[in-house]
Amino acid sequence: LSVWALIQFFFLSEYFGGRATHPLKNPNSLGALLSLGFFCSVGLLVAVKDGLSKYGALALSVLIFAGIVATGSRGVLFALVPVVGVFLFTMRGEVVRQWKPLLALFVLCAFALMLSGFGGFDEQNLIYRAVKTVSLNDKDISSNRFALWAATWGIIKEHGVFGTGIGTYFLYFPEFRLLSDGKGAYYAHSDPLQYWVELGVFGFVLFYTFILSVLVRTIQAVKKASGAKQRLMILTPFFALAACILHTHVTFNLYNLSILFAVGFLLSFWFYATQAVLKTPVKVIRFPSNYSVSSRVVAISLPFIFLCGIFTAYIVSESYTNKARDHLLAAELDEFAHDVILANKISMQGNYRSYLLAVNVPMTILQEGGDKLPDAHRRDIFNQALGYLRHVRVINPRSASALYYLAKIQQIVPKDMVPKDLKSSQEYYERALELDPIHIGARIELSYIYERDLLSMDRAIALIEQGGRYTYSSAKAMDLYGRQVQLYLKTGDAQKRGEAIERMQGFQKRLDRSLVKKSKQLFFE
Repeated sequence: LSVWALIQFFFLSEYFGGRATHPLKNPNSLGALLSLGFFCSVGLLVAVKDGLSKYGALALSVLIFAGIVATGSRGVLFALVPVVGVFLFTMRGEVVRQWKPLLALFVLCAFALMLSGFGGFDEQNLIYRAVKTVSLNDKDISSNRFALWAATWGIIKEHGVFGTGIGTYFLYFPEFRLLSDGKGAYYAHSDPLQYWVELGVFGFVLFYTFILSVLVRTIQAVKKASGAKQRLMILTPFFALAACILHTHVTFNLYNLSILFAVGFLLSFWFYATQAVLKTPVKVIRFPSNYSVSSRVVAISLPFIFLCGIFTAYIVSESYTNKARDHLLAAELDEFAHDVILANKISMQGNYRSYLLAVNVPMTILQEGGDKLPDAHRRDIFNQALGYLRHVRVINPRSASALYYLAKIQQIVPKDMVPKDLKSSQEYYERALELDPIHIGARIELSYIYERDLLSMDRAIALIEQGGRYTYSSAKAMDLYGRQVQLYLKTGDAQKRGEAIERMQGFQKRLDRSLVKKSKQLFFE
């Protein structure tokens, strides 16, 4: 992984934006994964005695550190350096005896850090980013994290006692997103805060209680350890985990499966090492002696098979849903219908996104057929669309898109067809924007209602101007900026119209650059 990270940094920097990240999606996650290996290699360097093994451990440590440098992760560096210092201090007796290879490690790691200046993007090299952070010269010293944490705290104040549910952070975040947030997120970029959001205050307390129990057990084991080897076996995984935990306060390490696998392995290794010293009572759980080997294998495998089946079904369903979306955009309706039906079946009618896509078919028929359709047929199609949307709301009550469609579909059928239990289009659009303020479609349609039904041009303009303060990555933002230009044209405000046109042009340039970057990265997808 470190070799591949260096190749990305020096030879493929244009593809990866100057920071190694593949095979993970986030360079900070790759850096955190490599950090766990770095502590193990340093522990090996302190432990080994013969020359050849020592040179090998030294080379491995430097290589992994160079891989971390290639990721450009400030969080990993700021967590790793002080924890390595504490690690070496606790093993100071061995460090004094091994001062030559450790000095060589320090010098070579410093040299590797200096090489970060030779990447393809100066602003992405680790020295540059670390210096800007320490000097407080960075425009956004937190890389948007302060805005994320403020929004996360908003969720906690409303749902912090019992939590929102595991894996639901991204569903609640948009409602509390700040206008100053320039990026948005699927994670809180602080695992303890996200645990608090999803599990409630008891999850947050449990997280730190577990850390404290690990710390206490480590201290007890180190005090009773009979020699340097036992202490090294305990402290190496402990400090590797400590750096990861320190870093995870500003990122989402413990929501990354690859990091969790490594953390789980090191935690079990740590427990084995401490148990060898403490010899605390252990309750042994085993199968009855009359169980055959095959019965035990089946019994152990069944839960994993069940979980794998659920996740595999969801992943395959998502794949077919994405294919269906592509077919819909290409107007390939037969292929679209086939993939949507498969996505529903595979997910056992549990993938709300496939139902949202399916709504497009009856809505398109209603929009294009209009008054030409017989009333009975029109009502059946309308009810089919409502059935899809109600199913979406059962699976995901916080879907802003479902509310958008519920509002939109009412505007393309006669009022007498709309069931009385449905709210007005305006109410659905407003609720959609509460749940997701960057829902462009709901904002634009609501502005038309304000302009037309309420005869309030100022309110329509304010609504669109508020939407324009968010940062978008979707090409649909061009519609929002276009609507803004249209409103200023109606009010005769030439200055604001010109500013809106400039924003449109600037967004189009960013969009073009993003498309070029994505096309270059397709080779590695």
